[in-house]
Amino acid sequence: MQWNTIEQSLPTIKHATSGYTLAHRGTITLEDGATVFVKIGVDDTTKAWAQKEIALYEFLAVHHYPHVPTLLVTNPERIAFCLEALEPKHGWDWTNTWTHERLSATLAAIDDLAKMQPSTEELSIFGTKGLSEKDGGWEPLLNQPEKQKVLQNKLDKAGHTSYMNNVDYAAMATQSAQFTFKNTQLTHYDVRTDNCAWNPRTNAVKLIDWNWAQMGDERIDIASMLVHVHKAGLDISQHYNRLDPDALLWVAGLWLNSAATPLWPGGAEHASLRDYQLESGVAALKLRDVILA
Repeated sequence: MQWNTIEQSLPTIKHATSGYTLAHRGTITLEDGATVFVKIGVDDTTKAWAQKEIALYEFLAVHHYPHVPTLLVTNPERIAFCLEALEPKHGWDWTNTWTHERLSATLAAIDDLAKMQPSTEELSIFGTKGLSEKDGGWEPLLNQPEKQKVLQNKLDKAGHTSYMNNVDYAAMATQSAQFTFKNTQLTHYDVRTDNCAWNPRTNAVKLIDWNWAQMGDERIDIASMLVHVHKAGLDISQHYNRLDPDALLWVAGLWLNSAATPLWPGGAEHASLRDYQLESGVAALKLRDVILA
């Protein structure tokens, strides 16, 4: 397949409704009737992410990681790429409906990723980190009263006032700062329904959107993933042993601080992201309470 074949069909793109970046994303139908997924960087940030994703897909293919769609072609500048489309008509489920089978398969995909050991040369692919220890949100919430006020207003509107009134920001900041990232495991750092397709016919899981992938700590991947599934309504009690309370505390701070932070320019249409992060932060804290009880 050549990129010019993709370009000829771009006017017919059916844009994806998910995602929180400015990148153009969606499916196109080629002249032969085949459907493929296309992602195109449109500004400096999304172009850089596209280049990283392309390198990730190539790396994962070389190492025979089975939990990704096939990279079909890139444009010459490597700021746009085409993947096999994982369509519902072929059994792929992108809905926020979780089963124990789907969760187990997704956790296995995260575990398989964490076991991979890039060579010294390959580590350069993961040089740009999307997430680091310094991104913990409890300290900025503690030190910026105006941000606490914004967060509190949002919590009030969402009906979480009584629960969050018992949160000691100083104690949370102190404890969260003690969480040490391993930084030795390959992580995705954004496994959620939008980025995770499951095929119940084959019990296969495919992960997309790899721009946050890096050498990090699987405990963060597992914590954020299980919080997401817990919010979707599935009983995850059989996986409580996979949850690290300190990882839950760390991601809760990250999400709550993000919820109180203005969206980036051009992100107004994705205001629901901040609501999602608010609910995720509260859910992580409540799940931590259950684990520690």
